[in-house]
Amino acid sequence: MLRPLVLALGLALASAAPAAAHGDYDWINKGGYRNSNGDHCCGKDDCFKLEANEVKQEREGYSVPSHGVTVPYKEAQRSEDEHYWICRTSAKMRCFFAPHQGF
Repeated sequence: MLRPLVLALGLALASAAPAAAHGDYDWINKGGYRNSNGDHCCGKDDCFKLEANEVKQEREGYSVPSHGVTVPYKEAQRSEDEHYWICRTSAKMRCFFAPHQGF
């Protein structure tokens, strides 16, 4: 009687683990987002939530000084959770997500 309960609990925990594999940015991974070059946006630990005060809207695009990039507006994708996100490897930026601006 205890064995089926332990087995059920083990299966429940195993199936829950992949859902949290990417944490808050799992929606990027599950959404299959790609950049304009066709590269996947999200790899393990590649995406970072940005606070609104870390992003400045300038004429050329979104400036993210903490990551040393300016992302042209046409390359930004809409964030599903209404936060700014940047996905990058140590070598380059993969994707940038911005909240809907309402216009």
